[in-house]
Amino acid sequence: MKRLLVCVLIMLFVAGMALGGTSFAQEEETISVYGRVVSVEGNTITISEVMYDEEMDEENYREATYTITENVELENIDSVEALEAGKEVDIEYTEKDGGKEISYIYVYTGEEE
Repeated sequence: MKRLLVCVLIMLFVAGMALGGTSFAQEEETISVYGRVVSVEGNTITISEVMYDEEMDEENYREATYTITENVELENIDSVEALEAGKEVDIEYTEKDGGKEISYIYVYTGEEE
């Protein structure tokens, strides 16, 4: 009887993994970054990110390159082509296959900078 119960439990576990295996997979984390656009080339954007060091109470900067997805959501700008170096932006991205894919770009206007 125990053997039958164990077999049934194993079969249920395997069936659950096959049907809903994604429930055990890690969801993609959306990461937010603030910085200044360094360059835009095609669907690639390089940003000088602002990194705040709490221990030193100072801002540090590092350049990072991102891929702009086709369905990127834009705010305060009409198109990706209108992005230019020097603009301050907030972006949201996820890491996929070793790259960083942007899903949202907020461009600061002169009044907000």
